[in-house]
Amino acid sequence: MMKDAEYDDVNNPAHYKGVAALIPPSAITRELPGPLSNAVKYVWRAGAKDGAANGVKDLEKALWYLSDWQDNGYPVDMRTARAIWRLVLCGSFGGTRYMALDYILGENWFHAERVINELIQGIREGADV
Repeated sequence: MMKDAEYDDVNNPAHYKGVAALIPPSAITRELPGPLSNAVKYVWRAGAKDGAANGVKDLEKALWYLSDWQDNGYPVDMRTARAIWRLVLCGSFGGTRYMALDYILGENWFHAERVINELIQGIREGADV
């Protein structure tokens, strides 16, 4: 078992540690179907891998996966993912990024897309997300 402080590109990448959460994002994403898992992953790491320019790309990918889910998704039980997400609230995950993830896990697609677009705009204007 790897200690939290030890990072490697495969098992414990540093770009997922930018948020002081008590759990890794994989604890949530493994409970979700592919498109939703990817949307959460990209919002979680936005800007932490290769800087702000990549943050916009990450968020645009999250929007694409949300759109794909809305067009092709199927009913899914989100209770386990939401229960795990509540553990993140104990960490220091706040602000707009938290709202985007909360909307995704709450299946509120319209607001998730709106908030992700706000994050993209903020990055383009030089804000730290």
